[in-house]
Amino acid sequence: MVSVKSWKGNDRDKGNGVNGEEIVQVRCEELIQNGGTESGFEDGIMIAVSCWKQNGRLGMGGRAFREDNDLQLWDASRDFHGSSVEAYIVATMWVLEEAKKKDWKNIICYVDCKEMVECTQDFITNQRRREEQAYAFNLLVTSFNSCTFSFNASICKDCNFLAKMAIQGDL
Repeated sequence: MVSVKSWKGNDRDKGNGVNGEEIVQVRCEELIQNGGTESGFEDGIMIAVSCWKQNGRLGMGGRAFREDNDLQLWDASRDFHGSSVEAYIVATMWVLEEAKKKDWKNIICYVDCKEMVECTQDFITNQRRREEQAYAFNLLVTSFNSCTFSFNASICKDCNFLAKMAIQGDL
């Protein structure tokens, strides 16, 4: 099941937007029958993703958490030449691969790039796309029981320093 949600950030019941900016959320959920009930997010892991481009390098940072407890911090860098949206797609896929290695099944992924979240909608809803990146993204997302993408800059600001530090270590 795929659903797309969009709302204004000042609606406290639905999102955490900054100054009323629109929050876009894409939810791709593989329904798993367990005695007639759907799997939920009660055991979900929240992941914030950030990236930083500088001098042909891409710094990537990720923070996995549940409530106020950090479960994992990630940072890495690599050569990169592409758009900001492509940078976020690369960083998000890298962090999701790391989450997959941990065998986490229910993911809520926060990204501070609205265009990237909208791009995930296109990847998920237009599954006939032949682009290698779209195919790889769909394959990765469907490996989780549930995976939600949400634009939320305030949650991601905590892991921005990881992406910047990853690049600074390379320069």
